[in-house]
Amino acid sequence: MRTMRAMGFFAGIFFAIFSVASIAVATDAAAETITFRVQHLDGRVGHIRFFSMDRQVQWPAPGQGYPLRDYGVHEYRLSCNRNERICYGAWVLGSGGNLYWGAGIHGNNYCANCCYTCHGNTTQLIVLHGSRR
Repeated sequence: MRTMRAMGFFAGIFFAIFSVASIAVATDAAAETITFRVQHLDGRVGHIRFFSMDRQVQWPAPGQGYPLRDYGVHEYRLSCNRNERICYGAWVLGSGGNLYWGAGIHGNNYCANCCYTCHGNTTQLIVLHGSRR
């Protein structure tokens, strides 16, 4: 009888600790959004995509890109995890990714100012002109 009470007591403590740990993990991965404001002034048709630096996620899906066909300001609202770091990569269509902005077509090029932290925010206007090689 005494053993059963002790086991119940320890099971209750284990459950309480596990529940608190689960809540802490869920809080870190809380859903948020970030809105990228982008204007494409290059004059050539391009595409843009966004890459998480914290997990294996891209917007839109891998192998795709959002088209950049005009000089208008476009907004891309992404669902992300709070404090997740997201970088943009854009490229001139038909260049094989050799003419690019930000992190480029695959998200693996160095960029000084193309990454933002997700916390329900909107970026300043990102103006794309004069692509890099």
